[in-house]
Amino acid sequence: MVFLRPLPNTKGGTPLQNVAASDDVHYDKYDIPSQKHNWGNGISNAIFHNDAGHIFLKTAIQVFNRTFINGQWASSGPVVLTKALDEICGQGGKKRPLNPVDHGRKRCNGFAVVEPRLFYPFDWFNAGGMTNKQLNTFWDERFKKSYVAHFYGTSSKSSPKILRPNNYGKEKPAYAYLGPTHCPVSFFSTRPF
Repeated sequence: MVFLRPLPNTKGGTPLQNVAASDDVHYDKYDIPSQKHNWGNGISNAIFHNDAGHIFLKTAIQVFNRTFINGQWASSGPVVLTKALDEICGQGGKKRPLNPVDHGRKRCNGFAVVEPRLFYPFDWFNAGGMTNKQLNTFWDERFKKSYVAHFYGTSSKSSPKILRPNNYGKEKPAYAYLGPTHCPVSFFSTRPF
């Protein structure tokens, strides 16, 4: 995760506390006007916020105790959080895709699902695109609505190594563009990614 800017107290009047988002959105469909509020089918455990003692966290712990299967991928992450969301929203998983009406504070005990691009400028399915070389103006446009850029380990394992910015011309992969600006100590403290 690279934080592009501090999380504000509000985003367009909506508090950015007790929130989560989805990264399984398929932005190519999300950007179609008729699918505007297709915010995915389950929330991600990569980044979310909760106040201490919030009902969402308590519910997630209870769900974890009921659903965790040792060695089963995602049984302790997105599956748990999405089931907890369903329980606190009183929906039993029937309202999909996620959207701000059915998964907003009024229906979900003060918890809200927020627009995915706030935390995931690339959906999980297309995260490899962050290793493509692009002009800085492309990256500025792509990340302008995001507070965080999630560089998925599962997508980057087969991707090319990201080198220092001086190894590229005018076009750089996202990490070579964002790293020196937003997390220079971490970026320059390791060998190429």
